[in-house]
Amino acid sequence: MINSSPPPPPPSRWRLVDLEPLHGGVSGATVLRGRLTGCGDDRRVVIKHTDRLEAEVLELLAALDEPLFPRLLDVSDAGDMVWLMIDFHRGRPAGISAGLSEQVHRAIGRMHAHFADRPGLFPADAERIGKPFLLRTLTSFGPDQLAAAGDRLSTAARRTGTELMQRLADDESYLTFGRRLDRTVLHGDLYGLNVLLPTEHEAALVIDWNVARIGPAMFDVAMTAPYDSDARRAHDAGWVEVTGRAPDSHQDQLAHAWCSSMINIGYAGVVAVRSSPDEGERMIFDAVEAADRWSSLLGC
Repeated sequence: MINSSPPPPPPSRWRLVDLEPLHGGVSGATVLRGRLTGCGDDRRVVIKHTDRLEAEVLELLAALDEPLFPRLLDVSDAGDMVWLMIDFHRGRPAGISAGLSEQVHRAIGRMHAHFADRPGLFPADAERIGKPFLLRTLTSFGPDQLAAAGDRLSTAARRTGTELMQRLADDESYLTFGRRLDRTVLHGDLYGLNVLLPTEHEAALVIDWNVARIGPAMFDVAMTAPYDSDARRAHDAGWVEVTGRAPDSHQDQLAHAWCSSMINIGYAGVVAVRSSPDEGERMIFDAVEAADRWSSLLGC
């Protein structure tokens, strides 16, 4: 979790000038942009005071040499919180409800394949998508967000959402299903506000890796892409580029339905407040459909 206390100043060795806040994020982190000067450098950069986990993940991603992921230029080296530095990207966020491009999903697919079932590479502090995560989503976070949305949502939608969360929280097979799935490193919050659109000279950029998680690849996919979509197929194409084989179709359908149900019901209230009530209500009913689909597929 991002520390709410004022951060220390960035390291003096970075020779930063023209620093100013970079607004628009939702994580609560302190993010600045400026210019790095001296020692032959004169480049625009972003610096962020964040959890050490984000720096660890960016260090892992460096081995992939993926142009759609930030390149870590430097990081401070003390404490649980760190300052990290990446190049400044001129693109604007895709938007809270935007679908992500096939290019983004393909890059994420390559990342998932690289780390799939390689626990020795998993960041130690990354949260696991499993029973504790689900219980928190279904009994605390999700209900709190529905309550915060209040009258933005219809009575029928709130009742449907509440009943679904209670049903799933009481279903041990649902809570423990993640044990049956392959695991990989996840972005963990892969939606439009965390993807900067491409510019004339820059590719899209996937940012904000501070809630990286460990779990099924379909968790990232289900954030923005239906299973039967070109975006999900692009993810699989990226997977094939790395492994030479396609993912197991039945397992991915199960994983996508399971992840889609938890994501939609968990974030419906958030989206109702930050985007639109209609979108929040759609997510509630999509969660019901996904949970029913998961149950049906499980019985096959």
